[in-house]
Amino acid sequence: MTLAESSFNNVKLHVGSVETLLPSLVTGPWLLVTSQGWARRPAVSQICAALGGSNLGVIDSVPPNPTIPYMLSCHQPARKPRVIIALGGGSVMDAAKAFAALSGRAASEESFLAMLEKPDGFELSQPPAIIAIPTTSGTGSEVTRWATIWSRTGKKYSLSHPALMPAHAVLDARLCMSMPRMVTLTAGLDAFSHACEALWNNGHTPESDIYAQRAIALLVAHLPAALAQPDNITVRAHMQQAALYAGYAMSITKTALAHSISYPLTGELNIPHGIACSFTLPEVMEFNLACERLDLIAQAAGTVRENLPAWCAAFLKELGVNEYLKNYAEGFARLETMRLELINPARAGNNIRPVTAQDAQVILQKAISRIQAG
Repeated sequence: MTLAESSFNNVKLHVGSVETLLPSLVTGPWLLVTSQGWARRPAVSQICAALGGSNLGVIDSVPPNPTIPYMLSCHQPARKPRVIIALGGGSVMDAAKAFAALSGRAASEESFLAMLEKPDGFELSQPPAIIAIPTTSGTGSEVTRWATIWSRTGKKYSLSHPALMPAHAVLDARLCMSMPRMVTLTAGLDAFSHACEALWNNGHTPESDIYAQRAIALLVAHLPAALAQPDNITVRAHMQQAALYAGYAMSITKTALAHSISYPLTGELNIPHGIACSFTLPEVMEFNLACERLDLIAQAAGTVRENLPAWCAAFLKELGVNEYLKNYAEGFARLETMRLELINPARAGNNIRPVTAQDAQVILQKAISRIQAG
């Protein structure tokens, strides 16, 4: 299967130079959304120069995990772009989709919350087309209709609407070359989680299985290489493909138990999302081990189902996850005093085996114990 054949959803995929591709994709007034880091690099000015007029501005301040107050502080109801270009990682994609949903609306915190609390249930007529240019390889947001927005208090909301599916995704592996090691790791593990969760998911289809298996195989082969050879553009391109395939799979199935457990860990302890949703994977695999569908993960990883939890634990340790999580020892010690809501029904309910809050608590504690044991 080649990238050109990956067209089951409506996102049109383009592989190559953004400066060359964008002029033929952008029609009418456009808005560029990016982060402070990218604002300091040549790509932003190069894109603006390539596109020329009809520029409605550049929002270049998107932070990690954008919040409702941030979105509203940047929103200008009178600004009505026909196209929103998202240049960045998952948080930039989230913000771009939120700006598209808010476009032309006089929004307040109350009205925005109402949109976030009613996935697919709000009216959205002819929003701006989104062109997604991922610079990290993990979220798969370039081929999904979802965005994550956080409240003032660290509560996670999913913005969702069919009209927020990007019109185009542009993969330019050169843009991933500057990705720091930690971002490479967390993004890659996010994609790995998406692919695994698509396979032990009640919403799986033959198509999602194909994409998820291909993503896992690519990640097992190339994530360690991306950490060791960050300037290898071929490896970076493989990582982009892995994230894309995982995104395709997730766009069909949605995520499941590991993501459900991860949300309060990010909200309360500020653990990066890719780490938070992946470090419990060995224990989630153990919980789901009786399910024959885990054979599909084992095949892609080059092992057998019975060895999958141990294999995954060793894989994460090799990548440096255990060592990194030692920074959160104090936070883990506080977890016993926190009442974490580890079961998000919209996510945990997708798990192939029914799961209770107690099950989730045991899974989390086992994962923490494994990390602490080294």
